[in-house]
Amino acid sequence: MRFLLAIVLLVCFPSHAGTYALYNFSNAEMTTASQHHEVVPIASVTKLFTAALILEEQLDLFEKVKVQGKVTGRFPIGSMVPRIELLKAMLIASDNRAAETLAYTYPGGYDKFIIDVNTMVGSYSLKNTKLEDASGLKAGNVSTADDLVNFVYSLRKYPLIISLSSSAGDSIEVQTKKKYVNLPIRNTNPDINKYNSIMISKTGFTSRAGRCLVMLVNYQNEMYGLAILGEKTPKTRSKVVSNLMNSIQG
Repeated sequence: MRFLLAIVLLVCFPSHAGTYALYNFSNAEMTTASQHHEVVPIASVTKLFTAALILEEQLDLFEKVKVQGKVTGRFPIGSMVPRIELLKAMLIASDNRAAETLAYTYPGGYDKFIIDVNTMVGSYSLKNTKLEDASGLKAGNVSTADDLVNFVYSLRKYPLIISLSSSAGDSIEVQTKKKYVNLPIRNTNPDINKYNSIMISKTGFTSRAGRCLVMLVNYQNEMYGLAILGEKTPKTRSKVVSNLMNSIQG
């Protein structure tokens, strides 16, 4: 049976396919992988690390913090926003300004955030992962498909990350000059509604990183970590997602 599965996967994933890994944590075995040890930029997948550190340090999620940073985003600079709204925008809609604000308002400031998030990376034994910012815009945010499947598996202990990152959409409260308004947001993963087994999902894109995606999947009580890095387009990334999910579902 495993030999037949290997043949199917070889047909589905041609030799020029990018970096990906699908690991079955229930069976402790790699289902399929390609160039999974290659260290590459991970773009906004970085935001999962940002969220994990905020939760690991048990910061007050309902404390309002001042929006700041030089990147674009949905929250106006200078407005006061609860951390929970920033997490929501960051994990569902991949808002860069939300991620930067969480780092700038971290106890000790932005530099302390970068030190602590890399210390956290080390505590997870992610030897090929290094982070240079909170949003993933810098090319120096790097990892491997191997590291990322292990990291996304470790995030199963955070119900908030599961709830937000797997949500197809929500709304955030944004301050305008005269009032607060609810702004609809939707998940950046176009495949989020295709599979009800997705527990955690985070996309990423920069010109250097290409199209990236990590997911934690629970299918028939078996847990899988999935990482796709460096795909050229959303369409090719979705094709890899389809092939990997098909290999899970048989």
